[in-house]
Amino acid sequence: MGTKRHTMEQIVSVLRQFEVEQAAGKKVEEISKQVGISVNTYYKWKQNFGGLDIAEAKRLRELEQENSTLKKVVADQAVSIQILQEFKKKTGVTIEMSRVLVKELVALGRWSERQICKVLEIPRATQRYLRKQKNEESLIERITYWALEFKRSGYRTILDLLDQQDGITINHKKLLRLWSETGLKLRKKKKIHRRYQGNYIRVRAERKNQIWSYDIVSWKLFRGGKIRILNVIDEYSRECIGVLIKRNISASDVEGLLAKLFIQRGKPEYLRSDNGSEFTAKVLMNWIAGLGVKNLFIEPGSPWQNPFVESFNGKMREESLNINICGTLMEAEYVVKQWVKVYNTIRPHSSLGGRPPAPESLLATSWMGKANLCFSLN
Repeated sequence: MGTKRHTMEQIVSVLRQFEVEQAAGKKVEEISKQVGISVNTYYKWKQNFGGLDIAEAKRLRELEQENSTLKKVVADQAVSIQILQEFKKKTGVTIEMSRVLVKELVALGRWSERQICKVLEIPRATQRYLRKQKNEESLIERITYWALEFKRSGYRTILDLLDQQDGITINHKKLLRLWSETGLKLRKKKKIHRRYQGNYIRVRAERKNQIWSYDIVSWKLFRGGKIRILNVIDEYSRECIGVLIKRNISASDVEGLLAKLFIQRGKPEYLRSDNGSEFTAKVLMNWIAGLGVKNLFIEPGSPWQNPFVESFNGKMREESLNINICGTLMEAEYVVKQWVKVYNTIRPHSSLGGRPPAPESLLATSWMGKANLCFSLN
């Protein structure tokens, strides 16, 4: 029999009976049979409660129970602390998630907010902070407006547009928060950066009108057939200085566009292009050489050696060609030239500190929403 079936009064009474019977000369085994307990139980009781009165024995049992409960609590807290520390190490745990966790743990009643914040290393000021609700409807309206006008642009482009077009200067973190809350965040494919290993040395532009780059983009029309778009940009200013849209573009068409640009802007020192048949025709190369302009041809299959016009072509395709449907050549010409005008005068360029390539061409009134203007390149 164990101590769970006996009260402290009964245990102390049995021990006293053992003392009396032993004094009379009886053995422990005989007394145990007489009392109804085992010898091991007697020695266990004697070790724990021998020489104590009833009050002292009760207090000793209470301390044992308290000690057992305390060990359990400490063990639970150790496990909880370990769980909290593992939660803290996880990546992607936001402040809002941590705040919700702290509130749920406090509701359990085992720990205080101070203890939990200390384990998670969260400042109590952060836990108790209540965001001030401000009237952001007008700001969200302008953000949404520009996002609809520049459908494939990110929040940094919208930040520059708000500053330049609307005169609204806000922190980029606030804009990113509103950008995410309104569901305007776009998922873009990760760019693959290739590092060219070779002996090619690219001549870099050091001033405006020094190096021009040109390349051709294809676009499929809704009614069938393809058109080709010849883009010419200034590598230093990033401005698109010329565009030609036709069903087919030959070396003669390239020569005609270059002649018009030479008259308007003067001759550059270099012309950079790939090795397409339109650009390597002998007639065109002899004509360019006769004007004293040097050709810079990239190596075959190496478009990254002509990065500026390739980047421009990518922006044109993502922000205009992929989101517009045109059925005729006239419609396509209007859409493309309109986007090029916006690119040159309104759209912020990241490599130019957030300003457009040709800001001096901005109209006195804003282009978006204030006038229905038809832009075209000469």
